[in-house]
Amino acid sequence: MKLAIISDTHRLLRPSLLKYLTDVDLVLHAGDIGSIKVITELKELVPTLAVIGNVDVKPWSKTIPKVVEKKIEGVSIKMVHDPENIPAEWYQDGTDIIIYGHTHKALETKKENVLMLNPGSVGPKRFDLSITFMLMNIEDGKFSYEWVELED
Repeated sequence: MKLAIISDTHRLLRPSLLKYLTDVDLVLHAGDIGSIKVITELKELVPTLAVIGNVDVKPWSKTIPKVVEKKIEGVSIKMVHDPENIPAEWYQDGTDIIIYGHTHKALETKKENVLMLNPGSVGPKRFDLSITFMLMNIEDGKFSYEWVELED
């Protein structure tokens, strides 16, 4: 299964991102969506799971969960927008990967044997940060991933 992992669109769905979604099985959006239009357009292209972010305060955002928990091909993935809101039990319950957004910075770390991934941001450019997202392949309990940098 091939996933696109994105975050912090802030109402912007870049055409340069969309071309990567043509052969993806699932999009995971780690919050700060900014507009229901973003989720609607994504879901028209590919199945999409998203979590609410701190900028998602309009009535439509009440339909978006705070947490997504999904097992894909034997890999346990959990997603939340703000890393400050990661439940402590996720580090002890067999979770393989925690995905989060909020910081707009692409980052890979490990905490208590759990892989922590932040895809960065594909929304409006902020500061001197790159515009990034991730592609991940999962098969039979194994996964590989890479960051993709988009032009501004």
